[in-house]
Amino acid sequence: MIRTKVKINITAFTIDPAEEERIIAAHKGDRDEARAETDAASERIDMSLFGDLCTEDGQTVLRYTGSDGALCTLSFLPSEPESVTVTREAVDNSFVLFCSMREPIVDCDYKMLGMSFPMTLLTHGVRNTIKNKKGQIRLNYTLSARGVPMQRVRVSVRVLPAEEEMRERA
Repeated sequence: MIRTKVKINITAFTIDPAEEERIIAAHKGDRDEARAETDAASERIDMSLFGDLCTEDGQTVLRYTGSDGALCTLSFLPSEPESVTVTREAVDNSFVLFCSMREPIVDCDYKMLGMSFPMTLLTHGVRNTIKNKKGQIRLNYTLSARGVPMQRVRVSVRVLPAEEEMRERA
């Protein structure tokens, strides 16, 4: 198995679905304006880190260590790039399947910090362009968990071979 060191840029936008709907309605079909205002109204998280990209058992696997020390893995079959599994290994292990082509609603228990959170995930879209050690995975979903207000989330995970990222900086 050959592992390629990759640079990973993660951007996540989180917004209340009602606020998102209000913004979209106010822009009457102008998607670019609505997206810009939604992004501005969202809670935004940006992360840049290094990880590994490889093929294991026929799956493309992207691994990195998150800011909290958890080992995070995104994996998919090259023949089904729109079906992405996300796992998180820490004190507790959790996994979530994002798939817009099959059943888009997933009920699961998400474990974190020694606690379990029952949640419902509705996948609105998965776009995966990772090939030849670079590309991007975009996840668009609504998350509902007991005790937490519903959230609309868009996550972009951009992957670039580490040596190519270094050349871009030069």
